[in-house]
Amino acid sequence: MSNHNLYEIAEGLRESGFDIPSLSPDAPGFVVELWRLLAKGHPISSEQVEKTLSYLGISREVLTKLKAGLEYDDQGNIVGAVGLSLNPASSNRLQINGHTLYTWCAWDALFIPLGLKQTVMVDALSPATGDSIRIRVTPERVESYEPERAVISIIVPSTGAVSAASTPEDVWLAFCNHVHFFSSPEAASAWFAGKQHAPLLLSIEEGYELGRIRFADVLSAVTDPTGALAGHGTTSPAPSERPARQVSRG
Repeated sequence: MSNHNLYEIAEGLRESGFDIPSLSPDAPGFVVELWRLLAKGHPISSEQVEKTLSYLGISREVLTKLKAGLEYDDQGNIVGAVGLSLNPASSNRLQINGHTLYTWCAWDALFIPLGLKQTVMVDALSPATGDSIRIRVTPERVESYEPERAVISIIVPSTGAVSAASTPEDVWLAFCNHVHFFSSPEAASAWFAGKQHAPLLLSIEEGYELGRIRFADVLSAVTDPTGALAGHGTTSPAPSERPARQVSRG
């Protein structure tokens, strides 16, 4: 049985560097806009970036603050942003607006649909067995997935490990390369045997909820596209104040 305190995990991830508002008050709204543009299936040109910055009323400094979260092509177009990418660099495929996009890690596939406010079909491959994991994610919940014993691996990097990243590759090495979907807990345990990290194995629903908790300050930009709410952001309650919200499964 799983009995994870998702708020504690989310706090550990924040301390490791998954804290977008700490980079810039303008970053959450900008990230959501980049996700929406990428979901159209095309690279984001420098002209589109400038229009987005102007629309949100923010400076180009946010690009520097987010440098570890942005992928560029040879023409200087943005092709990936904070977990969502046009590059087929992972086995996590998302069907969005008739386009195939990819995520940096399995976890991205569970919370980015909340930012897009769209239902997304996820098709991933287990690194252990090559089995297909299919998930239907809506802005409100995980609607369905198969196989029914599928899980997601999560690691909590050391404090500041993700904050220290200066390129997407650094983020992948510190976190994404260890975060996958598996067809079963046994498949996950076998794959991680002898490896550096012993991950947390969460249900698909827990992975979704963990993303909603940790990125609440980013997702607030969905209902406030000007970025005003995102600029203030929501913060995780202190550990002593945080309710012991737990998700159990058999």
